[in-house]
Amino acid sequence: MTPALVHAIIPFGAVERAKTRLGAFLAPVQRQTLAVAMLHDVITTLQACSMIADITVIGPLSNRRVVTLPAGARSQLEGKPTLNGAVAMAVRAIPAGAGVLVIHADLPLLDAGDVDAFVRATPADGVSLAKSADGGTPAICSFIGAAWQWQFGPRSFFLHRDTAAKTSIPCVVDDSSSLSHDVDTPEDLTGLDASACGTQTAAFLATVKRTYTPKPRRPS
Repeated sequence: MTPALVHAIIPFGAVERAKTRLGAFLAPVQRQTLAVAMLHDVITTLQACSMIADITVIGPLSNRRVVTLPAGARSQLEGKPTLNGAVAMAVRAIPAGAGVLVIHADLPLLDAGDVDAFVRATPADGVSLAKSADGGTPAICSFIGAAWQWQFGPRSFFLHRDTAAKTSIPCVVDDSSSLSHDVDTPEDLTGLDASACGTQTAAFLATVKRTYTPKPRRPS
């Protein structure tokens, strides 16, 4: 049976602290520009999906001053929420029994067909997990609401997978589609094929290639 449409939630942290692991590669304003560009491209891709009912971006109140969302996406801003606390709060606002896709904002290669397939593969009584190369969880689709424990953070995929195993929750893993390719490190960024990225991310990459000069390494 084809699953019902799901509600998409995109966590987006304080933009002034965006992508700090790229600090040796990009200036602060460049990191902020990249983060917002990827967010916009993720939203645009989700709007092209057939399995997404609506899109909510969650994050701190400070983002109100600097982040404007594309038409059709709404924001839910809180004081200073933790990532998992903010996700849990947003999920509780979704009608009981509805499906949810929690997907990160730093997926520049995201493809609408991959998203729809990810949602369709999710068990009606379980979850689908996307796994990144560093063991993170760039996306989770769930049809079990409050029964699921959100554990985003370092190596979160293994926490999520083990929780599913211990609680006998059916779990599908995706470690090879566009949902698994996030951008956290300079290697992630320099390895991107701009032609495969969303429009705004591709434009940013073109600018960086024209203007960026690597910072000299400090003596160890």
